[in-house]
Order: sequence, then structure tokens, then C-alpha cells
Amino acid sequence: MKKYLLGTFAILLAIGFSAFSPRSSSKTTAAQSPYYWYEVRDDKTIAPAFNAGDDMVTKSHVLAEVLSPCLDDEGDDLCFYGSLDNAIAPNTPVSTDNADRRINRVQDAR
Repeated sequence: MKKYLLGTFAILLAIGFSAFSPRSSSKTTAAQSPYYWYEVRDDKTIAPAFNAGDDMVTKSHVLAEVLSPCLDDEGDDLCFYGSLDNAIAPNTPVSTDNADRRINRVQDAR
């Protein structure tokens, strides 16, 4: 009987710990589409896409990886623009109402 005691105790611990594991979040977030991202000033691209030679990336990836005053603030000043085209020339006018394709500048960063 002693040889089964340790196994039984381990199973009871596993059941006990699994009873207190955190629940999966029921809140779902919409999937973001990947794009090529262009830095924008005055609603015009100012350089080639910074990921033009790489794979397209999502908005959340840009916000996590790029150090800039572009933190998707509530303002209207466009800072980064996402496009399916990786060859938009500098000084090309851009605008979008699609929140998934725009990252706005922080209000007081200019």
C-alpha cells in the first residue's frame, strides 16, 4: 500500500493545482492584418517602408518594436501607414479611415 501512496498523492496535487489554474480570457480581440509600414508626416510618406525587404507585420508588432513618438494616440495626426504595397514612393499622399492600417502620433510629441 505504501508504494501507491506517493502516486496517489501526486495525482491529488495535480487535480488540486489544476482546479486553481487561471481561466482563459473570454474577451477576444480581432485579428490584425499584416502590412508594410511607412512613416508619415503631413499625410505623406517620408521614406520607403521600414519593413519593405521583410515580411509584412501587424500594427501591434509595429507598436511593440518601433521606438518613436507614434503610440496610436487618439489624435488625428497620422504617424505610420500600413499598406499591402511595399513600393510606395516617398512624398506619396496617404490617408485611411481603417484603424488597423494607421498609427497616430502622440499629441504632444511634435
